Amino acid sequence: MTKFENHLWYVAPELVPLSLFSSSLSMHMKGNIFNRMRQTYDPEVQLNVRGLKTDKSRDLSTSQLSDLVNSSSVPALYSLGADNDFILS
Repeated sequence: MTKFENHLWYVAPELVPLSLFSSSLSMHMKGNIFNRMRQTYDPEVQLNVRGLKTDKSRDLSTSQLSDLVNSSSVPALYSLGADNDFILS
């Protein structure tokens, strides 16, 4: 179990937007992620570059990727050079 917990950073909210570029994810799921990004977007939030953290109390076996999105998800995408105007429109 400890080994698995060491890999939970892969499902950090800052990394969820990258799944929008995956061909393995359904358009329905991408829509859910996008909608959640619009709901949680806060222009005052800055990306913490000191390390990604995930909520270890969340039950990942019943969570959808869109459930992991939070206010730091959009700034993470922006930090990669992506224009975040699509979230606002």
